[in-house]
Amino acid sequence: MRYFILLGFLLLLFSKPVTAQAPNQFNFQGVLRNTSNQLLSNVSVGMRVTILLGSSSGTVVYQETYSPNPKTNDNGLITLEVGTGVVLLGNFSAIDWSAGSYYIRTEADPGGGNLYSIQGVAQLLSVPYALYSQTAKTAPTVKLNDLLDVNTNGVTAGQVVKWNGTVWSAADDLAGAGGSDNWGTQTVVSNSSLSGNGTASFPLILASQGASNGQVLKWSGSGWAPQNDADAQALTIAGQTLSISGGNSVTIPSGADNSPTNEIQSLTLNGGNLTLSLGGGTVFLPDNSPFNELQVLNLNGNTLSLLPAGGSVTLSNNQWGTFGDDIVNTNIGSVGIGTGNPASKLHVYASTGSGIRGEAVSGFGIYGKSNAGSGVVGESIELSGVSGNSTNGNGGFFRTTNGVALRAEGKVVLTGFVGIGTEDPTQNLSVNGTAGKPG
Repeated sequence: MRYFILLGFLLLLFSKPVTAQAPNQFNFQGVLRNTSNQLLSNVSVGMRVTILLGSSSGTVVYQETYSPNPKTNDNGLITLEVGTGVVLLGNFSAIDWSAGSYYIRTEADPGGGNLYSIQGVAQLLSVPYALYSQTAKTAPTVKLNDLLDVNTNGVTAGQVVKWNGTVWSAADDLAGAGGSDNWGTQTVVSNSSLSGNGTASFPLILASQGASNGQVLKWSGSGWAPQNDADAQALTIAGQTLSISGGNSVTIPSGADNSPTNEIQSLTLNGGNLTLSLGGGTVFLPDNSPFNELQVLNLNGNTLSLLPAGGSVTLSNNQWGTFGDDIVNTNIGSVGIGTGNPASKLHVYASTGSGIRGEAVSGFGIYGKSNAGSGVVGESIELSGVSGNSTNGNGGFFRTTNGVALRAEGKVVLTGFVGIGTEDPTQNLSVNGTAGKPG
């Protein structure tokens, strides 16, 4: 397939001083197409660039290739920085761009190698200015008086150059020393609002116009005049027209609330009557007492009160209390539960079920102790007065120092083995010791 190249140039033109160091390179761009005029997009291309002096077939002064190969973009455009490649011949920085006309020859291998099948030559019509400036001579010194339309003859210190209609010539600076507003012989046109003539001796200032201390300048429609610094204006409404004195008026849209009497209202309470001012109406509150809304409980000794004015009650003496994790009663008498006539320190009466039930994982379910009398007394019309049940340990344990450890009136029913003098009975009745009868 045969390819051809469309050349274009993009030269970097520098505007640095002639003594500055210019980059030894310039940019070159070209577009690659095939014989069907289709762009060769995004391909790596082998390129060789040659600079020729005098003609398209003139003396080769510089030649270079590029590594890595440059690549075209989506539009088939390839960009080279001439002077930065792999040098094959010459010295780019030593080219004398003022020696004559120069030509650039580009050769391309679309396959990315060095079989250059595409060739184009074009004249560098504009020498890269920044490169040429390196060999340019120093610019001559130019003075103001060297200009043809400037005449500085007879100039003195402080004068300026002023156009006289023909040339620029020396003239006095009418601004005066120190930059004051001296207008020279010109006439200042003013009115009564200004004073002074614009000279250094009489600069322009605002005229007092008879103003007194504290007044301001206000526009009267035709000029500025002193007036008091006060806005004595008032709003008025007439129908749907809202006006400000000394100002303008606006029309309130139809349907808007233009009443001046119903905007600011207040609530008042008179007895049980709650009233909204400006014709807002009155309602009667059935509960108008200010003392029964927020109440507080208060305890003072045995007196419990509801404040304010809620009354009070006297609490009876409470002899129950706590001691650590225990509940205690300091009563020196007896406590009755289910009975109003306790016969012992704790008397529990139940018409059905158990009067007292004690359960313990370890220790005693019920423990009763008395210096005189019975530690535990159980009475029952039916079933058992005292019932003991234990998985491990003693279902019932009775001990006395003096007296009877266990007294039973009526029948005594024992199931299982019973031991007397032994804690490990093996028979229904096991006796360890001597058995006898009284008398």
